[in-house]
Amino acid sequence: ASAITRESAINIALNHAGFKESDVINLTTEYDRTLSGDEWEVEFDKDGYEYSYEINAATGDIIKSEKEID
Repeated sequence: ASAITRESAINIALNHAGFKESDVINLTTEYDRTLSGDEWEVEFDKDGYEYSYEINAATGDIIKSEKEID
């Protein structure tokens, strides 16, 4: 079971990027079970960039964050 909810994962990613949910488009989340533990993948677009986050589903720590031109 995940300690971090989908909403929490979204908030963690958005806070890190400095946006509100209403600022971004194409927001998607996916729950992933990996060998190193369960994680949330959160992706969204803003101002021509695609943001991608992997967030530890147990602790809420950001495992990886990427920002690329869309």
